[in-house]
Parts: sequence; structure tokens; C-alpha cells
Amino acid sequence: MLLAVSPAEGLTLSIPSRLSSEVIEAAKTIWPDQVIAEKITANALEIIANVNKSNFVFFSGKSSRGLIGGLFYLLGFRYDAAKKQTELAEKLGTTDVTIRDSYRKWLNEFPDLFRDVIGKFEENEKGSNCLQSNDKNSHFQNEDVF
Repeated sequence: MLLAVSPAEGLTLSIPSRLSSEVIEAAKTIWPDQVIAEKITANALEIIANVNKSNFVFFSGKSSRGLIGGLFYLLGFRYDAAKKQTELAEKLGTTDVTIRDSYRKWLNEFPDLFRDVIGKFEENEKGSNCLQSNDKNSHFQNEDVF
């Protein structure tokens, strides 16, 4: 298991533990509706724990803000509480480019975890006709299409 050490306290924390408090606080800040924030928090923590078990190197070299931002972007669609990449970036103290790169990495590495979200992207694309491409990942190429 990949571990992070906090020298100040002498504690050893797994990456999901390190992210847990950040996920909880960030969700409360981003979604004022407590019910939505709690659903997204629970789902995010479950996904992080499962990914850590199956592919812990996914977290290597990535900022927690980016990881959380990309995951929140996707989970916002899952729970019909989508936020713009720029809004997430502002609230998380990162950039929209980081959010965009992160959610694409989540989708590329773990597409089975986000089939419902991919379906929502595709439905929205068909409804708006905003993208005209045969590329199977074209619905992930534009920022804040939805």
C-alpha cells in the first residue's frame, strides 16, 4: 500500500485517509445542499478506497485538489448537481485545466466506475448537438459543455 508520512505528528496515513477530510470539507463548500454533499462525499470516499486497493499508483504524483476536483466533476453529473470546472477550480484552489485533466484521467483509468456519467454526457451531447465528432471520447474534449 502506498503510504504518506506526516513527519510533524509521526503518523503514517494511507492516501484515502489523507484525502478523507479534504473530501468532506470540500464537498460541504461546493454543494450547499447537505444531502447532495453527503451523497457525493460518501461516493467519492468509496471510489477512492476501491481505487487505492486496485491501483494505488493512480494517486502517485497527483495533487489531492486535482484528484478531488476531477472526481467531484464526475460525481456532480451522477447526482444531477454538476458544477462548472471553473467553479470547482476556484473553490478548490486549483485551475480548470487541472480539473479537466483529472476527470479525464479518472475516466480513462476507471471507465467502468463512471458508465452512468458517460451516459449522461452522451445524452447531453445528443440533446445540444454541441459536439460534432465521431471520436468515442469527443464528449470529454470541451470544457463545461454541459
